[in-house]
Amino acid sequence: RAGRHAEFARWLLRTFGRDVLSQGPVLDVAGGRGGLAWELQCVHGVAAVSLDPRAPKPLRRRRRKLLRKRQGALDEDADATARLMARPPDHINGLLDEAFATSPEGAALLANCSAVVGLHADEATEAIVDAGLRYGKPFAVVPCCVFADLFPERPGVRTHAELCEYLVEKAGPGARLDFLRFEGKNKVVVRAAAAPPRPDLPISAPCDPDHITGDARVERAYGSRGHER
Repeated sequence: RAGRHAEFARWLLRTFGRDVLSQGPVLDVAGGRGGLAWELQCVHGVAAVSLDPRAPKPLRRRRRKLLRKRQGALDEDADATARLMARPPDHINGLLDEAFATSPEGAALLANCSAVVGLHADEATEAIVDAGLRYGKPFAVVPCCVFADLFPERPGVRTHAELCEYLVEKAGPGARLDFLRFEGKNKVVVRAAAAPPRPDLPISAPCDPDHITGDARVERAYGSRGHER
């Protein structure tokens, strides 16, 4: 899976460009252990924030050692990129939903992020597209599971291919499909350019709002932040 995060991060840089991604933090939705955010910030020097309902776990030993080495090398002449790459990406415990979007922290992050992205984001897949459309942001999402029973308002969407086509059609002009270089679910629904915001567009949510896969627990105190994964 680490290879998938690395491939997606490289793809984002090729597709959006460093100048676009550096206009604000990249919002990685359903980022799990923070692998994609790590690749963007600590490998490529692009600020990233991971949003996931699961509480963050400690950094792996190798990564902690790398950051300590970088922090030790900082001096008063260190530039912003060096300082950024010497700390882990921010992590927010929460879901991309209306509650987050209307919270002070969520509203500020969605307004100021450079792009909204997600790799196999499960139930948050359509919400990533919605957030990009609502705030006029570039977005890219790699769909995985369809969860057709949780989203009955999607007419005729039962397969992965149908979900991808539905999201491209929903996103409208400028949206397209691309592919990542790994096996498995590798289609990307992407709109690489900003567009006029659609502030009245709701952010999609499962018809069962209490449905969270795995061992996830939601923390609604959106002001609290932790470190990775």
